[in-house]
Amino acid sequence: MFKKWVFFTVATMLFAAPASAAGDRFGAVSGTWGACVEGVKTIEERIAILDKTENTPTQWLHHLKLRLVVELDKCARSADTPGNDLLEIISKYEDLGLSDRALSFSLMAIERMGATADLNLVVGRLFYKRGMIDRALPYLLAVVDERPTDVDAHELLGAHYYQQGQFAEAVTHLRFVVRDRSEQFEANAALGDTCLRLGDLNCAGEYLNRASRLKSDDVLLAVKVGQLNLANSQFGEAIEAYDRALLREPDRVDALLGLGRAAKGAGLLEAAQSRFLEAVKVAPKDPIPALEASRVLRALDRASPSLLLPFSTDGGVEARVEYMLARLALGQFGQALAYVKGLPEGLTVDDRIAAVMGDVLLSTGSAKEALSRYQQALTARPQALPYVVRVARALRNLDKVSEAIDLLQTNASSGDASVNKELVSSLLDQAREKARQNNLNEADTLLVRAAVIAPEDESVRTAHAAVLAAAGQTAQALEKAKGVSPGAARSGVESWIAYRAGKFADAAKLAGDLYEAKKSPSMQLLTGAALLGMGEPTRALEVLNVKTKGGDVPMNEWRGQALALVAKKAIQEKRFEEASALVGEEQLAELPKRFIRWLRRIDPVSQSARTISTANRQVFDDFRKALKEDGVKGGVKGGRSDIDTVLLAIADLAEGAPQKTLNQLSSVGNNHAVGQIRDRAHLSLLAHAFERGNFREAGKRAASIQYVDELPPPSRFNIRLAQNVSNPSALLAATKEFADAGIHEALFDAAIASDRATGDGRISAEYLSRLLELKPTSSLRHRTEMLLNLKRRLYGSSN
Repeated sequence: MFKKWVFFTVATMLFAAPASAAGDRFGAVSGTWGACVEGVKTIEERIAILDKTENTPTQWLHHLKLRLVVELDKCARSADTPGNDLLEIISKYEDLGLSDRALSFSLMAIERMGATADLNLVVGRLFYKRGMIDRALPYLLAVVDERPTDVDAHELLGAHYYQQGQFAEAVTHLRFVVRDRSEQFEANAALGDTCLRLGDLNCAGEYLNRASRLKSDDVLLAVKVGQLNLANSQFGEAIEAYDRALLREPDRVDALLGLGRAAKGAGLLEAAQSRFLEAVKVAPKDPIPALEASRVLRALDRASPSLLLPFSTDGGVEARVEYMLARLALGQFGQALAYVKGLPEGLTVDDRIAAVMGDVLLSTGSAKEALSRYQQALTARPQALPYVVRVARALRNLDKVSEAIDLLQTNASSGDASVNKELVSSLLDQAREKARQNNLNEADTLLVRAAVIAPEDESVRTAHAAVLAAAGQTAQALEKAKGVSPGAARSGVESWIAYRAGKFADAAKLAGDLYEAKKSPSMQLLTGAALLGMGEPTRALEVLNVKTKGGDVPMNEWRGQALALVAKKAIQEKRFEEASALVGEEQLAELPKRFIRWLRRIDPVSQSARTISTANRQVFDDFRKALKEDGVKGGVKGGRSDIDTVLLAIADLAEGAPQKTLNQLSSVGNNHAVGQIRDRAHLSLLAHAFERGNFREAGKRAASIQYVDELPPPSRFNIRLAQNVSNPSALLAATKEFADAGIHEALFDAAIASDRATGDGRISAEYLSRLLELKPTSSLRHRTEMLLNLKRRLYGSSN
């Protein structure tokens, strides 16, 4: 290397010597540009000769070119220089890789001779190449102001705005570029991507397809084409484009995500899940793949909160929302609620977080709190229809169906499918409620509205046919039923039609079969009504007494009627104990009150403090007659009788005012029936005292109860509990009797008492295990499981 460098240096000196001997000038001279340039022609000639000479040393040629541009630079600084010659000097500096010198010369030229479009373009381009975008932009914008069609300036501006994500600005400049350079791949690809991001799918399609023809093997372009097809819902074409990208870069995350989304759009959920999970493996710290995978797994009923667990604390709003939805999908309401309560306050103001918090609260039975969250989300984004639907759903859960309908009707003009679906459901709810209240005309009007929105909805047609049948419009009901597919729904309508036609045996058979198969409350109701129509109140009562989800006012009306008829017959036959057993507290808790007084008047001793009612005309007439005979409503002199006072006391007790009951009975002589009523009032006050933690008051109430032995075991247990609450050993002895009898609350309290009395947690664990075997109510089961799990951790799993 050293010998070569010496040789080239010597050669340079030798080559230059003749020029000096010939008197050639090097350096600037005074005078015009032309005179100055004339003095450096020799260098240009020598460069031309060397260019044609083989094996010319590169260093020598570079030296001469550098010397030439330096001399021209000197000339430009000492004379007025034509614009094209200035640009040539700048170009020569750039050719030699001296961009800094080219820039400083350009700025000098502008300063000395004024700005031109050409010089502005050069300066802007040089600043752009150095990454000094802020300094480049004024020069480039000045170029397009002076020369609006300058492609070079538009290209640089378009590239800058595209890279910065300022797509609205980029699109104008890029269009100029592709107009003049239609075969330039980069410009077509950038313009297509810009249009795609701006939502102009026609423009995106034109230029991305043109770019594909120019360079079909570009991976990024394949991804962009996939995005375009995905936006156009052309899922097959999108899958092909993403596959092309993945063939070249198998671990490219945006291509994996795009392919997953395309497969999901095409309904290929398993394939989508596979691609999203691949993306999760490639980019485990990126929440987007996990988010997409979780959404697909939820759609496949295989929700996996663990996917989003790493992002549940700092993965952004969408990751948190999806994490909660995954918990809900698995029925993990407790975990979801705990997560919601632990969210930072600053996050809960986000409408998306507020909405899914509402979902969690609604799933855990807190409809009022859920409504508040939904309303918060809707206030933040009043046009968000999913929030409108959520608010309406919460209102329905709170039995505010009319408000839900008004809200949905206001937004029905949007044509949104979810709004219309919720509106139809709300109208159905309201129609069913009106039908329960026997307001059949209003129910019919609501169902007509629902049918306008969803004319083919079988639930609407079925409900409408049932309402028409209940109104006695058999022909119209049959016509509506024709549009219902054969099956349970249609058979249900036919059973109602048979009932309205007085064919009680047919109705009882049709409805009874459906009730046995589906346990439908409506078919339970109809079976009981039909049996009553057949004159079989005992069988009707057997059917109507079965507790089913959805039992409501009409069910209670028919149950009351059946019960009244059966009880009346028992009383007429002097079977008082059997009558009293029929009207137990559990059976009568939800019944209307009008038959209660009638049954109490027949035999207040046997009926004591129970209540019952019915809509049966005969029984109601008997009740009115009894009132008139007592002089309460018929104007008979003599004032209120003891029976009326007792009945008022019973009413107070039924309405949750036990102290008023005791006050009423203070003026009535004591007997067995009155004593029983007083006992129930004291029992109620005992329960209130326990709820307030006033155990002394509870003990006083327990001591006031007369007929302890006649009370059912749960009531006797409560009395013993009140009497011994302050003595753990006595409490354990008191509860053990009832625990051994299998009373749920007694088993739980016995477990607590054994802990306090003996300190041996294994004994209490046995009580709790036994309680779980008896299948208690959900709230008691939950408390029992929590306590038992704690004890098993303390004393070992064998217990």
